[in-house]
Amino acid sequence: EQLILDVDNLEIEEVLVNGSKVAFKIVPSKIESKPDGLVIPIPPKEAAGSVAIRYRTKDSATGIFWVDPQFTEGKEHPLV
Repeated sequence: EQLILDVDNLEIEEVLVNGSKVAFKIVPSKIESKPDGLVIPIPPKEAAGSVAIRYRTKDSATGIFWVDPQFTEGKEHPLV
């Protein structure tokens, strides 16, 4: 199992799952207007728990992320 989160202009320093450090990976987006994906492995048989992410924002980070309608699930409305 894995958890995939959007990340944009973040430097991920460490990821903990249930208090244990895990190896993570950043998957680059194939579409310029979409953020990269942070892939976090979730140990088998974990029905519930916690994920902690230590990160820094890059100088190019913005406070709001805009997703054009064609990249949303319904493809009708933008997402902020």
